[in-house]
Amino acid sequence: HVPAGRLMCFYPGIMMGADEPNLPKSDMLFANEYEGMYFDGRGWLPAHWRSHPLVAGRPGVIWHGNRIAVANLLNHAPAGTLPNCIPIAFNWPTWQDLGEPTPAMWARLLPNILMKEGKVVRTASGRKDLAEKETASFPPWPFMGLAFVAVRDLHAGQELFWNYRIHPRPDAAGLDVFPSWYSPVDEDAFEAAVRNEAE
Repeated sequence: HVPAGRLMCFYPGIMMGADEPNLPKSDMLFANEYEGMYFDGRGWLPAHWRSHPLVAGRPGVIWHGNRIAVANLLNHAPAGTLPNCIPIAFNWPTWQDLGEPTPAMWARLLPNILMKEGKVVRTASGRKDLAEKETASFPPWPFMGLAFVAVRDLHAGQELFWNYRIHPRPDAAGLDVFPSWYSPVDEDAFEAAVRNEAE
């Protein structure tokens, strides 16, 4: 049993600003409109899964060291089901905040890089100005992350779902439609369910 309010996982991947001209065509591209950032988690998996038969030998994988950075694998709540977790933006603590003697462990756990104009400009090891060749000193602050927190009590074997909040797009007839697999979440019912959990 996992109570509401518990951290469940992080969203790994490439971060890009809202003004990025080279957004990838990815099925895991998530827009955080409040923070003006995009996250692309396509291909990012925890390194300790490397030998698992479901992903062994899979091409295009980017292995990272954070065991709970798996939010890029979470699905949208299917029709008739309410989400049980939500994304929350935050800034990662520094390695000094965590009481680590060096930044080595922190750098292995941070599952994101920042790209601008198609080039990597910030990783856990430092940042680089596009006009410069030298990497700036560690650490690169602030470094934003995306956490998923349970908003309803969870039980063993229960799948994590969140609300993708996809915007409808016009079809050939000019009508705004959603993808065939997508069902909008009943926001009123979801809010009521979360409030009930909190009481």
